[in-house]
Amino acid sequence: MAIMIKVYLLTNHDKRAADIRKWFKANKLGRAISLTAKPALADLFVVAGGDGALLHAIRVLGKYAKPFFGINRGTSGFLLNPIETAEELTQVLEKFSACKLIKLHMLKGELTSGNGNKIKSFYAFNDFYVKAARGNCRI
Repeated sequence: MAIMIKVYLLTNHDKRAADIRKWFKANKLGRAISLTAKPALADLFVVAGGDGALLHAIRVLGKYAKPFFGINRGTSGFLLNPIETAEELTQVLEKFSACKLIKLHMLKGELTSGNGNKIKSFYAFNDFYVKAARGNCRI
């Protein structure tokens, strides 16, 4: 008997990821794969979009400590997988339990004021980008 994989799907809202949404909505991915509306119940987060969509999903959903699988529907997609058909995605998801997962450690950033008071803490996947709201920043 096949193991049921519960997927929480995140996609860009534009038409570039429409095919992925249709595959899940039309149940074209087989009986062993189901969607869940609750991130806490998912076995896997599937993100269809660009690298920014994946990084955003990691920032928002990383607290659940679940694996992410990215599908390239963005402009560059160097972090994402080039899945082109529902059949190809089905094969990948059905073999999910046999995959070797790689745990990545997040970077923690803290923004502090000039007098050393912590303003905000945040996490990032690969780097931080800081831009002054106005004027110049002193480092």
